[in-house]
Amino acid sequence: MRVISATGSATLRRGSAGFTLIELLVVLAILLMIGGIFPFVLKRALPHQRIVLASQQLRAAIHDAEIRSQGTGEPRVLDSDTLDKLLPNGTHMMMVAPDGTELKALAVYPDGSITAGRIDISAGVQHQMVVTTVLTGRVVLR
Repeated sequence: MRVISATGSATLRRGSAGFTLIELLVVLAILLMIGGIFPFVLKRALPHQRIVLASQQLRAAIHDAEIRSQGTGEPRVLDSDTLDKLLPNGTHMMMVAPDGTELKALAVYPDGSITAGRIDISAGVQHQMVVTTVLTGRVVLR
């Protein structure tokens, strides 16, 4: 780098270009700390993604049963074993009626109604519910 002094003479300064070894080591240490935190963040995010995927798959299965029921004019029954096979590994499901008793199956009728209740989905400490309403057949994720 060329530096011009007040007297007008030009001098050349050495050592000002580039990074020092200390600066490079500090940046490397910061990157290693960020890389060390990443697996913990990922470990927390995976169970949440599993239950989101599971609830979306259950909602799609209920909607599919509704369409098939309307097409055939016959009610469709979704038992807990069939729905459990749709879930990703590491997730658990329990169907509960509005009065708190355990349901063994959901019935979807041609008129669009469905058995009222909720499906509790859990993976680790993460939890989500799929709630069905009897008259409208509405399926809500909570």
